[in-house]
Amino acid sequence: MTRGLDCGALRQLLLEQEGLAGRLLSVLEAENEYVANRDSEGLERIVEEKRLLIDELEACYRRNSGILGHAGMSADLHGIGEALQQCQPAGKTLEQAWESLKEKVFACEKQNLVNGKLLESSRRVTQQALSILLGGTGDGGELYTQSGKATAPNLGGHTLRKA
Repeated sequence: MTRGLDCGALRQLLLEQEGLAGRLLSVLEAENEYVANRDSEGLERIVEEKRLLIDELEACYRRNSGILGHAGMSADLHGIGEALQQCQPAGKTLEQAWESLKEKVFACEKQNLVNGKLLESSRRVTQQALSILLGGTGDGGELYTQSGKATAPNLGGHTLRKA
């Protein structure tokens, strides 16, 4: 250990984060399937699982920050880089765990963006269908005025049934 840096604890924490990120990626991929299949019950379950994994990752980040902070290092990329260099010969193992973690986090970010786009597309299709059912044109119209204020979409004035 150098300057109070616990290389073993840092390694274990990086491995834990790597595992959590892998699980999160699997959950995000499952979320994509649920959204694509419009399975709202499955989506509710997977969103809760995703929230729990994110909470666990945040807790790991706080522990990671504590380990680095105790050693007088910053809890950012510079601090991790410094820790990797100071934890030789275990540094190679740490570096591999760090690189793997970064790859998984990047894959999670990418999948989350895909899921967001799919959700937005699904929302637009639902909005268009609702607009058509309520007698509108289905184009949804503008959602904001030129000044940037939100407006309600024109859903038409017709109803599906008569009293």
